[in-house]
Amino acid sequence: MKRTFSAKTVICFVAAVGMLFAMAGCSFGKKPEFDIQNYIEFTFTGYDGEGVLTYKVDYEGLMDDLYDSKVKFDDDDVEDSIKVEPKKTTGLSNGEKIDVELDVRSRLEDNVKATFIYEDFEVKVEGLEERQVFDPFAYVKVVFAGIAPNGTAKIEAEGNSPIQGITYTITSDNRGKNLKNGDVVTVKANKKNLEKACLDAGYILSGDTKEFTVEGLEEYATSLGQITDKMIDELKKQGEDTFNSSIKSWAKDSKLDSCEYVGAYFLSLKEGAKKSYSGHYNYVYMIYHIHCTTTAGEFDYYFYVAFNDIVVKADGSNECYNIMDVKYPTGSEYSKTAIKKGSGSKARYVIGYEDVETLYNNVIRSESQYYNCENNVKAPQQGQNATTETAATSETSASDTTQATETT
Repeated sequence: MKRTFSAKTVICFVAAVGMLFAMAGCSFGKKPEFDIQNYIEFTFTGYDGEGVLTYKVDYEGLMDDLYDSKVKFDDDDVEDSIKVEPKKTTGLSNGEKIDVELDVRSRLEDNVKATFIYEDFEVKVEGLEERQVFDPFAYVKVVFAGIAPNGTAKIEAEGNSPIQGITYTITSDNRGKNLKNGDVVTVKANKKNLEKACLDAGYILSGDTKEFTVEGLEEYATSLGQITDKMIDELKKQGEDTFNSSIKSWAKDSKLDSCEYVGAYFLSLKEGAKKSYSGHYNYVYMIYHIHCTTTAGEFDYYFYVAFNDIVVKADGSNECYNIMDVKYPTGSEYSKTAIKKGSGSKARYVIGYEDVETLYNNVIRSESQYYNCENNVKAPQQGQNATTETAATSETSASDTTQATETT
């Protein structure tokens, strides 16, 4: 059957076909778009705070994409056609944002039929290594030894340092000698170009000097209160042994009735006195009240045994390293220290002091130029006029020693 179309139908069909061709023409005429930023690769190298930015433009990738998009181009028009200008490329830190200016050369836009998108942007720094801090003093220790105020400091290696060839010296004025607790010792790490050596090894130097506070030294006691009961007991026993040894020459008719410890005088060297005086740093005079009976009568007197350089250890305990180095009154019947009774062949004498006051005046007081003095000596029980001071007096010590024998 033959079909016929009206003029109106034909006109509508032609118009529709025309619109399709027009739309297709518009689509076929649009240029492909390329975002230039997608072809730039940034690289961050180095350490945080010292980072370096480098970049590379992927011209080969851009040309591949142009080719795939059926865009005709000349290699010379594309290569080196993109200008990238970061505002900062060195001394970078992680998290820092760098402004980047982006532009293209005119030949790219004029000769390549495509749309190129480019505008300034920011790039964030990331991935930089963190430098480890190198502390040269982590591989040595300062050892303090001796007794204050004559302590010493010595540097000893401890562990393996990643930076080799470092030596250490004490640079403080004290040079690590004549130290007391609380003093400060300054140590310096020495190596040529030490900071550069650290940087080359991936470290940052924490510093080449460090202060160390002196601690843990034993100290010479400076007060009676620092002498423990245990130390007093030890000195008492040694003092009694010393006295007993001193009376071995007594006549057979002489008898020791009692040897009673009545307290101590403590003498501590005054600050600055050591330079002008060769004595000890301290003395402890152990005082004994002696009673003995002889054929010439009874003797009631005082005797001392002096110990020196009592030390206070870090734990508060005491030590007397030279406990056998003692002084005590000695002499003969003609000595100042002799106390005599009787006459002729019946006469007897002892070496000591009639009362505490006499002992103090003849032995302790003379040391006041160099020593401070305190005591806890008990007052005599038999009415003697002895000194009764019990706390600090600015006095000191001297020496003599005892015997008790018949006179000749």
